[in-house]
Amino acid sequence: MPALKYWTLTIAMFTALWCYAALSPALANAEPSFTRYFANLPFRETPFSPLVGTHAITEKEAKTRKHFRFEYDAQGRPIRVAFMQGEKIVGLNDNANYYFFAPKLEISYGENTETRVFFDKHDNRIAVTGDVFREVYQLDERGYRRSLEFFNHHGDPVENSWGVARYEWTLLNDGEVIEKRFNFKNELQELRSGFPFYEVRFHYGPDGWLALMQNYGHEGRLTLNDLNAAQDRLDYAANGDLLSWNVLDENGKPSSGNGPGVARGILERNEYGYDVVERYENEHGEPIKNAYGWSYSYSTYDRFGNYVDRTNYALDRKTLLKVDNRGYAGYAYTYDRHGRNRLLITFFDEDRLPARREGRGYYAIRSVYDNNDNEIETRFEMAHGKLINRQDTGFAIVKRTFDSRGRLIQMSYHNAADELVNHRGTGIAIEEYFYGDYGISLSTTRYASDGAKFEESLFNEP
Repeated sequence: MPALKYWTLTIAMFTALWCYAALSPALANAEPSFTRYFANLPFRETPFSPLVGTHAITEKEAKTRKHFRFEYDAQGRPIRVAFMQGEKIVGLNDNANYYFFAPKLEISYGENTETRVFFDKHDNRIAVTGDVFREVYQLDERGYRRSLEFFNHHGDPVENSWGVARYEWTLLNDGEVIEKRFNFKNELQELRSGFPFYEVRFHYGPDGWLALMQNYGHEGRLTLNDLNAAQDRLDYAANGDLLSWNVLDENGKPSSGNGPGVARGILERNEYGYDVVERYENEHGEPIKNAYGWSYSYSTYDRFGNYVDRTNYALDRKTLLKVDNRGYAGYAYTYDRHGRNRLLITFFDEDRLPARREGRGYYAIRSVYDNNDNEIETRFEMAHGKLINRQDTGFAIVKRTFDSRGRLIQMSYHNAADELVNHRGTGIAIEEYFYGDYGISLSTTRYASDGAKFEESLFNEP
């Protein structure tokens, strides 16, 4: 390929990773030495990358704005990270990245290990990405990550929801990082679902951000995948904001590929790092729609850090355009007065009039909460608030009941007349969940609308 100059694992990256090193064994659940507040997390494509925030905000701003609160030990290592508003843990929004899965996580360090556990917004221990109750990183003698494995609440090894049981990292002499992911059969797995990069080589830029990732396939050589991509080059601002991704073939030439089917995705961000504009180009630098029907989208946010709306424009950047197979040109969110819970999603067409969600039949989704911020009802509505049965599933209302710890104990489906109905896809009308000490359902009982009980073996646990 042409000579593309990259810093590999730079001094900045090594410094960040060294904060995780086992300089001395750390106590689990250690009291924090200091706290920092961040509006956002950086883009990540590997759990090898250090856990950091971007766009620091003040403690005063954090009283009302949703943020990632990092608590650190005396060695500068994060021991607790939570998505919060004021002093309350809240559900994740669109500012999380591919590798931040829960409203709160806690990290403990051993001599050669880093262990992460996960919590919901009510502080219940939970599993993420399938049955992953605990993540354990193995560190080398210098403190650099070399592997990652997953365990369920029984302590048994498990695969995550991407079919990965184990990550392995090799650091080359020039700082390049090789990543491989394996299932229990020791078969190489793709980077993440729908992203067929297998053996991946990561190169980092001078600021420590991922600059280039290359697909070395199954054979250990640079490989063009079935989505017409062999490499992704990433461009950042100095503060960690991803500004563009660039798809390249095995020769380093622009290529319209990967899931979005574009050669370049370009992002414009606001002062908090939130995406404001997203647009796309082909290999000739010409504006195009992506494979999902979006061409030039514009988003706005409120003072709490909430996503308020997203509008799709035609390539002229002026005319609203319906998204392919969606039936709408955009959508808008409404929140409660505290900015904590999303109450309503509405869809609109090219004239900003109410639009019907294609294939599903509703115009709006309304959420109802109890006093503990649990979503107890989801209601699917027509343009003026009247309930409508979804075309795909047959129900108009989902009702939920929670226990005193905020754990879901029952969910049921109802039509527009509030009558119990079966989900068209599963035949289930009621699901009941039973717990032990954690926020993980240990067993589930399912019923049809006529009261018939399903055999447990017919379904996987949620």
